[in-house]
Amino acid sequence: MLCHQYNSAILNDVHAIDTSLHELKPVESETYEMGLYKASQREEQDQYDTYRNERLSRGSIISRMLYLIKFKIEDYVVDPLITVARFIQLSCIFMPVLLMSPICWFGGRGRKNGERIRSGARIWYRYLRWSTEIAGASFIKLGQWAASRTDIFPKEMCEELGHLHSNARPHSLHATKKIVSESFGLKFEEIFDEFNEKPLGVGAIAQVYIGKLSSKAIENVKDDDNEESANANKKPEPFLDRILVTEHNNPLTANQFVAIKVLHPNVEVNINRDLKIMSFFANLINIIPTMEWLSLPDEVEQFSILMRLQLDLRIEGLNLARFRKNFKSRLDIHFPKPYLNFTTRDILVEEFIHAVPMSKLLSLKDNFGKNLSKEVSDKGLDAFLKMLILDNFVHADLHPGNMMVRFYKNELFKHEKEYKIVKSSNEHETNKITNELLNLKDDQEWCNKLESLYEDGYHAEICFLDVGLITELNNDDRVNFIDLFKALSEFDGYKAGELMVERSKTPETCINKEIFALKVSKLVHRMKERTFTLGNISIGDLLDQVLGMVRGHHVRMEGDFITVIVAILLLEGIGRQLDPELDLFARFVYALLMGFPTENELSIFFT
Repeated sequence: MLCHQYNSAILNDVHAIDTSLHELKPVESETYEMGLYKASQREEQDQYDTYRNERLSRGSIISRMLYLIKFKIEDYVVDPLITVARFIQLSCIFMPVLLMSPICWFGGRGRKNGERIRSGARIWYRYLRWSTEIAGASFIKLGQWAASRTDIFPKEMCEELGHLHSNARPHSLHATKKIVSESFGLKFEEIFDEFNEKPLGVGAIAQVYIGKLSSKAIENVKDDDNEESANANKKPEPFLDRILVTEHNNPLTANQFVAIKVLHPNVEVNINRDLKIMSFFANLINIIPTMEWLSLPDEVEQFSILMRLQLDLRIEGLNLARFRKNFKSRLDIHFPKPYLNFTTRDILVEEFIHAVPMSKLLSLKDNFGKNLSKEVSDKGLDAFLKMLILDNFVHADLHPGNMMVRFYKNELFKHEKEYKIVKSSNEHETNKITNELLNLKDDQEWCNKLESLYEDGYHAEICFLDVGLITELNNDDRVNFIDLFKALSEFDGYKAGELMVERSKTPETCINKEIFALKVSKLVHRMKERTFTLGNISIGDLLDQVLGMVRGHHVRMEGDFITVIVAILLLEGIGRQLDPELDLFARFVYALLMGFPTENELSIFFT
């Protein structure tokens, strides 16, 4: 996610002309991700302008005139006609949704998650989700984004949109081979020794395959591994890391599977067209009185940036390299290795992770709070706190589908906290354990196996996937976040409410600022009482209720700020399932005050 908008975003159906292998270097910007975004957009626009200028300035007069006519027809006839056709299609999909919206006021009320909602509203939210799914990739992504904005939209609507899934059909193998060959400038057969023709997964923007790089490709990767150059200007390795950390990367072999992510053909042009239509509707809605507080044009512009970030797969590869650098000293936290010299705008080649889905562990209720389940909870939350507090580089799509677990043996510390990780089991043994678990039939067998692994000295390794979007708070937002959390940790709810209004995007649109601050104060006071009477406080409950107040009083928070809050809600939900005794609030306060987990970089925020 990004802190500021890039006003020079491409507004027409520009697409990259050159998708071959070449490095993407971030330009100077306030955050790393924004630097990558600006570099990608600038490169794309330059390629597009150069392509047109060359054809209008070189060759014979007849050739130049023909190209001029061709470009004029594309810009003023073809593109507008396709856009109008798409506009009509979307109108046919969403106009009935709009006309049916009054149904939200009808039907009996029922209690759901402590809130009252009419049955008509539940039906309308389901209809909205179904319509969004059939509208295509851009609107599926828009719905998924909206599901995270509980500060703007009703909670029940966000929950329903959270169930959105892509119904995209896989593009053909022929198209995949063409895209890969054009990107690499090689024959497809020269790149892979083995290639599974059935996609492992199909998303709204891309699909993923599994294959094995050829021996020639492996040698090229070994000789010119761009992951190190992506992490240029890194700090010297800490002395303790040199003592406590063993080899982090297994050597790449010809038998190693890799994951290959391939963008759908023409997805960029189609998404750019949809973004123009979204912008039109956002400006139309913004004219309606009382709706300006939503700042929908700004939100659509922010969403446009998020979409375009995912359309250059080099950015995801560089994000992986950055995460791997940040977690180099943590052998129990793993991000797939990106092969950057085989990654282009349209192709991402990365290490294939063979592991147990987090969702499976979350289904083993009998194992919650025990052995490896508790360890998974601890390590996952510790990794998130490191991302947020120390690194300011946070995975922006943290959910069980993007988290996997595998198990390794550490004979130095069989059951205790691992102060030194020396993996006494190799990758073959780790994969064998994974296969044994995945072949088990019922949950009780899983629980017994996990208990057995724990007794044998095995530990959990958390693997994070799909890092196309990350969150970086700029200096102002980071200070605001720390100040707000300090106020909450000190149970000063009134100050927290004032800070949320004063440092919001549009303080003037807030309704009843004094009442809002008093409500936050009352909520925090209730939480303080619960802390001393019931034990662990749920920071998720606190933030969830605060978001409801934010929505009701029209307090416009920064998108990155909300993303962090949503990540906290999701991670605490996962953590409390695996470990019911989890106290994330205490962990957060400790991390802020004491420094976590390896060094103290927060003193500047308290001076």
